[in-house]
Amino acid sequence: MYNIDVCYKFIFGSMFEEMVLDDIAQKVYEYTRAGVFFVSCSGEILAYSCGKEERKACSLKKGCLTFEDYKRIFDDTVSGKNQNLIFPVYHLKRVLGYVVLTHINTEQQTFFRELGRILVQISQEFFEEKGKNTFFHLPLKEQVICRTIFAEKQCHKILADILEGNYIIIIFPKEDIIQKIDYLTINQAWKHLYVYEEEAYITAVLYKVNDQKAQDVYNRIANINLSCCISEMFGDLDVCRAKQDFLKHIMSIRRQEDVGMKREKDWYMEGLFAYTSPLIKDAGLNDYSISCLIEEDKKNNTEFYHTLKMYLLCENNITIAAKKLYIHRNTMVYRLKQIKSCIGLDFNDGDISRGLLAFMMMHDAAEGQGNKQ
Repeated sequence: MYNIDVCYKFIFGSMFEEMVLDDIAQKVYEYTRAGVFFVSCSGEILAYSCGKEERKACSLKKGCLTFEDYKRIFDDTVSGKNQNLIFPVYHLKRVLGYVVLTHINTEQQTFFRELGRILVQISQEFFEEKGKNTFFHLPLKEQVICRTIFAEKQCHKILADILEGNYIIIIFPKEDIIQKIDYLTINQAWKHLYVYEEEAYITAVLYKVNDQKAQDVYNRIANINLSCCISEMFGDLDVCRAKQDFLKHIMSIRRQEDVGMKREKDWYMEGLFAYTSPLIKDAGLNDYSISCLIEEDKKNNTEFYHTLKMYLLCENNITIAAKKLYIHRNTMVYRLKQIKSCIGLDFNDGDISRGLLAFMMMHDAAEGQGNKQ
């Protein structure tokens, strides 16, 4: 028979130790032989103590809850397939984490439930400290799924029954959205999504996307009017990590004037020219027309270079380019006439427009590299 007063004594003594939760978990295990786990709302294992077989679990090696262990512990406990006990730790009706007791003596259920309540009270302040910088307080299962997506090499096999169809990834810089966006705002773009939070970025993984719905997603994200980078639609969940890394790279090299949504495809050419521009520069290749525009902007404080670049990026669509530049369509038409007069080229010709845009990309890439140096 276990005595709850014994637990009170050693728990009180553990409060003076440097690693409070670790010490409590160890003493509880030594007294009851029940495994003890303190799991944050993001799935991080803050402290634990358990038997030799349980220590082989992949979650303990990684320091965070894997999807397989989540199903074994949380789903199986809810469905009554095992005798583990799970105690949520709340603050202001929000779950901060969980205290999990495993392999308990079923004849001592009353004792272990009382012990669990004590451990919840003791651990609350530690969970509060851990979660104070968390922006999205989402269910544990969602957090574990997202960590699986971005941490496992073959997450598609693990999550095949949960995430279906094609996918789109969106990266938001965390510093830009703290006061501007919540989960519901992102959810307006697409209801089938998971949100993954890191120190500097928040990633939304949209699933069940098809060709017809993809453009609607892009339009809705654009209407949110937040700085973000968004991937093109793709079908292999296992490339999510590579997509995320690429979008983070795009986000890191954005210039100050770049605001709003940036699609992955908008950076294909810029990324290519960033690698090729040093070779082209050494070869002495240049475009006289682009140089004329840059000199005209410097001399008369015009915006011909940026206007033409946006026009070409928008595939020579005056209405869309004017919208992105926040100018009237008539202003856009007037500027294009001035630009044509300045460089003397028909930039609506396919070959000419591709050449101009290529040299603009190379110029911007070279300027960016020069600024970094």
